Amino acid sequence: MKIIIEDKEKIQKFIIIFRRLKEHVDYINIDFKIDEGLYTQGMDCAHVALFELKLKSNWFHTYESKGEMVGLDITILVAVLKCIEDSHTLEIYTDADGDVLNIAFLSDEQGVFNKYYKIPLIDLDLEQLVVPETEWPLDLHINSQSLGKLVDELSNFGTELKFNCNEKEIELTSKGDLGKMSVNIGMDQCEEYSIEENGQLNVTYGLKYVKWICQFMKLSENTWLHLSDELPMKIIYKMDIDEENYIHFFLAPKMENY
Repeated sequence: MKIIIEDKEKIQKFIIIFRRLKEHVDYINIDFKIDEGLYTQGMDCAHVALFELKLKSNWFHTYESKGEMVGLDITILVAVLKCIEDSHTLEIYTDADGDVLNIAFLSDEQGVFNKYYKIPLIDLDLEQLVVPETEWPLDLHINSQSLGKLVDELSNFGTELKFNCNEKEIELTSKGDLGKMSVNIGMDQCEEYSIEENGQLNVTYGLKYVKWICQFMKLSENTWLHLSDELPMKIIYKMDIDEENYIHFFLAPKMENY
């Protein structure tokens, strides 16, 4: 297996993905599919949120694979990725033995050192879930920076985030010992918004997980949210216009009364 990323924006997105995953995920299996590209999924340590990452082979400058699956300690991977510099390209490959992952930061710029790392691979027995296609009664498409700022502010007031939605507006609420914050999002403040006719949706999520997922906002200008009172919320960051490269999150709702 060998992948090379030369585009600086793509390198930064690659780093953001794993740096943010590390906040709630310890280990990961990455499937380098022969023709389809990189795919991985997993759950946070508390099994509340599921993530699913897909990067097609043509997203990379170079993509070569025989169908390898590599298991990694994300903490080690992120420690290596922190050492990259702006002029570096990123090269990741396995050797013939397949027991280590090689990472190289390469640059032709004067005064910038080439750097080489070896990370031990781990045999991980992680179940891969089948994520079924379904439809949600509420679809919201909103600016990522705007949503992230609101969620960050709401997190100052409680540990739960309640969505109260109807055909006219979306209300987000958080409350706790320090008080209560509510914010109304109008239809003109969304890129897109749709809810079932005469629909009314009231659902609550753990705020620390919503805040964590919003930390991926630099991957995409906009965030897509799909909500239901019976299914986990689906949150999507699309990393290109053809929507083939993405990271999805599925967050289970809170069952307690709000």
